Amino acid sequence: MIQNLKHKYLPVLACMFCIHCSAQNGFVKLSNNHITDTTGNTLKLRGVKLGGWLLWEGWIPGGGFKKETVIKQKLTELAGETATQEFIKSYYKNYITEAAIHAIASAGFNGVRLPFNYRILNTQDPAAPGFALIDSLISWCRKNGLYIIPDLHAAPGGQNHAFICDPEKTNFGRAKKILRRQSLSG
Repeated sequence: MIQNLKHKYLPVLACMFCIHCSAQNGFVKLSNNHITDTTGNTLKLRGVKLGGWLLWEGWIPGGGFKKETVIKQKLTELAGETATQEFIKSYYKNYITEAAIHAIASAGFNGVRLPFNYRILNTQDPAAPGFALIDSLISWCRKNGLYIIPDLHAAPGGQNHAFICDPEKTNFGRAKKILRRQSLSG
């Protein structure tokens, strides 16, 4: 299933730079080295990162530099599968809310950056919220006139071996061997 998502939806999400949720055709564009809105006016983005919501970063709650997969595995070891799944559902539902988006807009910001892990789009995982949370965020931002900057922070396979990309070990073990071979032969 992830393979299908990777090929059908992730490139679309990754290519979106910024969406203004209150406009009919709300994509911004680059014009003469400036970001412009849908009317062609230069746009200055002032925003807030929604970090830790759709991509768990171990350092945010104070757990060190652990990747999301490891955090969820440790939770399962400590609390069991059922309790962990319930916690994850509650976490996604309550970490960022419509009230939080309203407060961000009320504070004078005009955008939010949404770092996310590709794994949340896995419809085979009962704890993965799919596109529902992103749809909710778009709705909340539309009500509050905010831009959204989607940030595929953890892509399939991982962009690198750092915890933040939530890579699978097998991918990087093989990649390191290939790189090592290339550097030795070149």
